[in-house]
Amino acid sequence: MIVVSASMKKAGSGWYFNLTNDLLVRAGHANVRALRERYRLHRALRGGNCQVNASSPYHTARVFLPLILGHTFAVKTHGRPSRSVRALMAMGAMKATYIYRDPRDVVLSILDHGQRLREDGNLANAASGLETVGEAVRYVGDLLDIWEAWRQCPGVLTTRYEDLVADPQRELARLAAFLGLDVGAEALAEVVDRYAPGARSATDRCNLHFNRGLVRRFDGAMSPREHVLCRRHFGPYLARMGYAA
Repeated sequence: MIVVSASMKKAGSGWYFNLTNDLLVRAGHANVRALRERYRLHRALRGGNCQVNASSPYHTARVFLPLILGHTFAVKTHGRPSRSVRALMAMGAMKATYIYRDPRDVVLSILDHGQRLREDGNLANAASGLETVGEAVRYVGDLLDIWEAWRQCPGVLTTRYEDLVADPQRELARLAAFLGLDVGAEALAEVVDRYAPGARSATDRCNLHFNRGLVRRFDGAMSPREHVLCRRHFGPYLARMGYAA
């Protein structure tokens, strides 16, 4: 089985993917990074977090080999669900999770990310061109369309970033139950503790892609005009996502 760890950008996606991968390893499955090396899947599974383009049937098909050989493993994506993903889920060969965050905090995190990209001279990433809240709001609006596509996809486990921050062990236990994994509370705690702020290795910190990670940072960081702008663009989504306007 392939576990697609889908996510909104800047919503703790690296954290949730690594929790998922470690959880599968604790349950006796292979680490996806080892599978990438064994089957030479570097072009299909990119970066430290083995990201695949779930919108592309070609890239989805590239990871079929370890699936056919009986492996269960996780992959990460920010893309929307393709027809092949939906078909594999219907067949029981794939399960998917989706983590999202209050879009107002995503706006601020995207702006931080864009500033770092510019400072590093990385102008190829679209986020590098975002310098104002208005620009970031329009960018995040496209991310909400992807959130809607996953929300309407049957059988997807959705998680709010804020709930993961509040109680990561509870959310990991919820994930284990969704995946049908028999992992005890002690093992769950060990996986959670690996990514606690004081316990992260340099590699783990790199793979988490955290900026500040604060909940409701927008309350004090946005001007009244920017709050109005967010309500105008995000208002139809906030209640469905579980957030107060």
